[in-house]
Amino acid sequence: GLQGVAATPLLGLFDFDLRGQTRYWYALAVLFVLFLLSRAIASSQFGLTLKGIRENAGRMHAMGVPVKRHLVVIYAIAGAMAGAAGAVSAHSTGFVGLDTLAIALSANGLVMLVLGGWGRLYGALVGATFYVVLHHFASSWNPFHWMFLVGAALIIVVRFGKGGLLGQVDRLRERLRLRSGAGR
Repeated sequence: GLQGVAATPLLGLFDFDLRGQTRYWYALAVLFVLFLLSRAIASSQFGLTLKGIRENAGRMHAMGVPVKRHLVVIYAIAGAMAGAAGAVSAHSTGFVGLDTLAIALSANGLVMLVLGGWGRLYGALVGATFYVVLHHFASSWNPFHWMFLVGAALIIVVRFGKGGLLGQVDRLRERLRLRSGAGR
């Protein structure tokens, strides 16, 4: 791996401590900025065009939208965001190992997205939180076979929870709204 990545004080003011508080706030700040950028993109004209391309690229092309150019731009933006996340990781830990290139890291990201809700901006945050909490409790319960519980949760969400956890919350909210409206 790449060793010796210097963990200089953040902005020249905040030293990285052993408890990891500076790393935590640094990563959280970068996540917040990237989330706001993603939200701005998703709600813009460009984001609406991307939603149209996702639903039916042929129809968008027939309407005169340069589909390939839009896809190249969003792939470049996604790559820049992934690069920022990698830079935060390297700067925080001072090491970049070969495990960052492993398929398991990408698979964990996909599991988090599916659990939270595929195609939803908040789905990634909800899925990552759920995955980390489930991983923590499952590995403390059984450190060797914790992935079975994660796999079971993934199967349950995919089989019964269309739209991930956020889809279930939306359906529950709709049922409660209908129930409160029917009782009047």
